[in-house]
Amino acid sequence: MPITEKPAATLTDRLVDELRGEIVSGRLELGQPLPSEHHLGRRFRVSRVTVRRALERLRAERLVESRAGVGHFVIHRAAGGGRRARARRTEVIYVHDMGRAAEALPPLGAAIFSGAVEEAARSGLDLFLCCLDAAGLRRMVLHKKAGALRGVLFDWNDPAVARFATDEGVPFVVVEGDFDELPVAAVVQDDAGGTLAALEHLAGLGHRRIGYLGPDDGWVHSRRRLASYREFHLKRGWPVEEALIAFPADRESDGRAAAEQLLAAEPRPTAVYVAARSYLPGFRAALAARGLVVPADLSVVVWGDPDAGATGADLTRVSWDRAEMGRLAIRLLEDRAAGGSLGRMQVLVPARLVEGSSTAAPKA
Repeated sequence: MPITEKPAATLTDRLVDELRGEIVSGRLELGQPLPSEHHLGRRFRVSRVTVRRALERLRAERLVESRAGVGHFVIHRAAGGGRRARARRTEVIYVHDMGRAAEALPPLGAAIFSGAVEEAARSGLDLFLCCLDAAGLRRMVLHKKAGALRGVLFDWNDPAVARFATDEGVPFVVVEGDFDELPVAAVVQDDAGGTLAALEHLAGLGHRRIGYLGPDDGWVHSRRRLASYREFHLKRGWPVEEALIAFPADRESDGRAAAEQLLAAEPRPTAVYVAARSYLPGFRAALAARGLVVPADLSVVVWGDPDAGATGADLTRVSWDRAEMGRLAIRLLEDRAAGGSLGRMQVLVPARLVEGSSTAAPKA
């Protein structure tokens, strides 16, 4: 059906209405590519400039998306006009610290959230922070599922809630966590790369007996860091001494008992990789009890940045860009919401070493 005898702006409006109508009616199905710009121009007898303006409008309404080098694809089945369609699915729930009342996010959590807010604004999404318990979150998701809900971001890890979202077909992304047994999308720090960077730094200073203090809780991050520690030794042909690997009793431990066990090894390690910052207080207490000084007697690298004002800000540490995690989480959520994919996917945020005052060459 040609479009004629109208000024350019109206030509664009009418082309948008035509294409929107085909999406709403199902003639253009979810995930289906639109005809090329050249084909649309010939079909509706309009210029390529008009076609591009119309496609830009449909992208703004979140009815189609552009894929570089491929074309435009339908990503929404609108229930009505473009404004209504855009308003229906723009809400993203950001779940932090599930079930715990918190007046404000801690600084490290706030960095992830700020990145997500920045990317959500760029994508035309409304991001809402909540700390609901599992039951409350289920009620909210079920209530919003048929309306405005675009998806959910979790920076709190609960396999049961992840299974619920999967069963309901709700797009979601886990931030700083992962589940090996579930088909989830996750944005995580590079445990292996960060651990190897820490160990290579210590080896470069001349350390050969490097201890490992970290959790043995079955959590995916714990397993990856420990596996990287063992891999590092195996690739260098160094023996993996079990006496140099210590696991605190549980996550609630401050790590002191395990640190004392590690420091009692003969000969004593010249450096220790603390693979979870929560164990740093106990580790320091164990050092003080033995009269050991960092880095003169023993070098230390710790996993993760400290919260503002926390002790240990001067330590050599493994760090990563948490704001980038938030930005990537929104992009990954958009990808899943647009494409309808619920398969397993993982995006790694590079981890790097930040040198501080806690490492030096070992004593002769």
